[in-house]
Amino acid sequence: MEAKMKVVPFTLALIKPDTAASQEKVEAILEKTQNAGLEIYQRQTRVLDKEDVINLYAKLKGEDFFQELLDYMMSGPVQILRLAKTEGDPIETW
Repeated sequence: MEAKMKVVPFTLALIKPDTAASQEKVEAILEKTQNAGLEIYQRQTRVLDKEDVINLYAKLKGEDFFQELLDYMMSGPVQILRLAKTEGDPIETW
């Protein structure tokens, strides 16, 4: 008999370049995240490329500020967090 695995809901969160540049700010966000009952399953730091940003913000593509958004989001490393919560909605909590 196969054991059923419990599906744990998760969401992705980004700490944007200006905030990710400050280790103090990142640590404060991580602490608040965990205090809210979210578990950080994965954490990655990287610079987003144009395709990444276009995919993330596809709904905003026609907006006047889209190029500024692209430039900003590619301007430095971001922290990418995969957050999960065993009880409740991680999106609502985030």
